[in-house]
Amino acid sequence: MDDWYLKYLGKKWVADPKPPLSYNCSELARYIYKTELNIDLPMVTVDAMNIKQCVETMGDYVHNLRPLLWNETPREYDVAFMARTKFYDHCGVGVDTSEGLMILHCQQDIGVVLESVFDLQERYKKISWYR
Repeated sequence: MDDWYLKYLGKKWVADPKPPLSYNCSELARYIYKTELNIDLPMVTVDAMNIKQCVETMGDYVHNLRPLLWNETPREYDVAFMARTKFYDHCGVGVDTSEGLMILHCQQDIGVVLESVFDLQERYKKISWYR
């Protein structure tokens, strides 16, 4: 199993990120797609301290992604949009680990972490997957 994601763990969260030294959640997903998959997702300019702007940028139409169909299982490199309320305000990238699919994400005041979908469901009402 390729542990490509390890180099991201512990990187700082900042509102105005400077990859590969720091990220916000959206820029982490964009950087992973560019460096790991050679896919250039559109740059999303957002004030990561402004929750309204974060909500406005969490959409498949912004990132050129499509929602998974009901019969598709999330897999490595799929993007998870997460909602604490009824609106998505956070995202992460699927990682295939020996413990199953987990989500690599960059959380404010914590930085880049890897968490199970189960643990994230305790904090987020909704997690939707995109490819």
